[in-house]
Amino acid sequence: MTEIATISLRVDTSNLEKGDRALEHFGDTAARTAAQADNINTSFTPATRTLNAFGHQTSQATHSLQQQRDELHRLLGKIHPVTAAFGKLDEMEAQLRRYGCSRIN
Repeated sequence: MTEIATISLRVDTSNLEKGDRALEHFGDTAARTAAQADNINTSFTPATRTLNAFGHQTSQATHSLQQQRDELHRLLGKIHPVTAAFGKLDEMEAQLRRYGCSRIN
C-alpha cells in the first residue's frame, strides 16, 4: 500500500511539567506545615494537663472552703443563740425570695 498522508503531532508539555513541579512543591510544603503543627500540639499537651490538674485542685479547694464555712456557721450557731437565729432568718428570707421569683404572675 502506498502512503497518502502523514500526520505529525507535536505536544508542548512544558506548562504541564511546571504545574507538576509546583504541585509537588506545594505538597512538600503542606507536609512540613503539618509536621510543625503536630510539634506545636505536642508542646501544648503538658500545659493542657497542668491546667486541667490546676482546675481540679481549685475545684477541690473551693469545695473544702464551702465545707469549712458551713461548719463554722454551725459552730457559731451552737455557741451563740442569736447567731443561730440570724442564720435561720437568712434561710427563711432566701426561701421567700425564691418563692417570690418562682411565682407565676
